[in-house]
Amino acid sequence: RPPISTLHALDQGKRVIYLGTLSKVLAPALRVGYLIVPHDLHETFAAMKAATDRQMPIGEQAVAAEFIASGRLAAHVRRLRTLYGRRREALRGALSSHLGELLDIQDSGAGLHFMARFASTLPADTAIAREAQRRGLGVRALSTSSPLKRQLQGLIIGFANVPQERADPCAQMLADAIKAAHPHTALA
Repeated sequence: RPPISTLHALDQGKRVIYLGTLSKVLAPALRVGYLIVPHDLHETFAAMKAATDRQMPIGEQAVAAEFIASGRLAAHVRRLRTLYGRRREALRGALSSHLGELLDIQDSGAGLHFMARFASTLPADTAIAREAQRRGLGVRALSTSSPLKRQLQGLIIGFANVPQERADPCAQMLADAIKAAHPHTALA
């Protein structure tokens, strides 16, 4: 599906400031970040940058600028979007197969994770997350991220490092973790 519009693109009042890094897209060691600010704030932010940080990696910036200008960054992002889209769908399908109606997967189509709320009254997502993590799965308890008084129960599941061929075994590992944390849970 097409990417979700950025807040910056949707901002009619020119109030959004966007901070990003090429480290996430290319390589952690690159350490090149960027800031997109409304036009009327360019001079202010440039002055603040000059006053607080004169240690700019010029060589890395030049290489990154050429990489972007040549279109290779856009091609790289398209490749990753396809790769992660396949991983997302493979893991969603495997989770659906192994966990049936137990998880209600809520996927925005953006990012490298999705939220899986417990469809039934399965308590203690923290116990399930701990058991899943003990088995090597990259999940977090949703309740630990909930700002609501009534904490949401479920899991935040990352899929970026789950190759398609590992989706089914990982879903089975999660089903086993749920069963270990809550032995009386009926799985599909």
